[in-house]
Amino acid sequence: MQQNLNYVYPPIFLMDRAGQEAAAPAANMVPTWVSLPPPAKQPQRWCRRSCITTVLIFLLFLILCALGLGAYQILRMHGELAQLKQAVDSEHQMPVLQKQVGLLETLAERREIKRIAHLTVLNVTRGSKMLLWEPEKDVSFTDGVSYEDGSLLINETGHYFVYSRVRLRGAHCPSPPEFTHTVSRRNQHSKPRSLLQGLKVGFCQGDRSWSSSSYLGAVLRLRRLDRVFVSVSDPQLVSLDHYSTFFGLYKV
Repeated sequence: MQQNLNYVYPPIFLMDRAGQEAAAPAANMVPTWVSLPPPAKQPQRWCRRSCITTVLIFLLFLILCALGLGAYQILRMHGELAQLKQAVDSEHQMPVLQKQVGLLETLAERREIKRIAHLTVLNVTRGSKMLLWEPEKDVSFTDGVSYEDGSLLINETGHYFVYSRVRLRGAHCPSPPEFTHTVSRRNQHSKPRSLLQGLKVGFCQGDRSWSSSSYLGAVLRLRRLDRVFVSVSDPQLVSLDHYSTFFGLYKV
């Protein structure tokens, strides 16, 4: 076989099955390939610039946040210093005389003073139906209210919840089985007046030992210098246990 040296591209020979030379392709035909060449790699310079820009923006944001937080803390400290200075100036301006007589008590502290008392039974006065009470022992106490001769002395006019409980007991049933429990009030200008009263009947039978109780309680308007006390029809039936017989009040 001979080659034609005038072709621009190298000639392509095709052979048939008989082993003879086939016709050559045209001289200006462009050769083809089975697979395309791999694409050229893109430059990564743009991606790097984008990452650097993002990092710089994030750092700038952090710096601005830190500056803002610092400014806020400075303003807050200035406000606290101003309040402290005002409080110190007010304390220095208060007269020394008021400090000596104890007039530093604020209005809020005065409102916190409670008028309350809880008394437990102490004894029974002979020849009298009024009960006596223990003002300071065990669970007994008085706060803002005075106790004098079996009575609670009111120091401030207002509404008070007054309560009293009496426990009754005996080895034999009295005849008739009746018992009166009364909470009364008196003052310098009037006679004793009943505020609360309870009547118990038929609380026992026969000669067997027995026990019962009577409770009174209500909101009442009391005036300054009023004296509130408890009386019963038969003091000998009253139990002297401090947890079962008591008397008290508190301002509402």
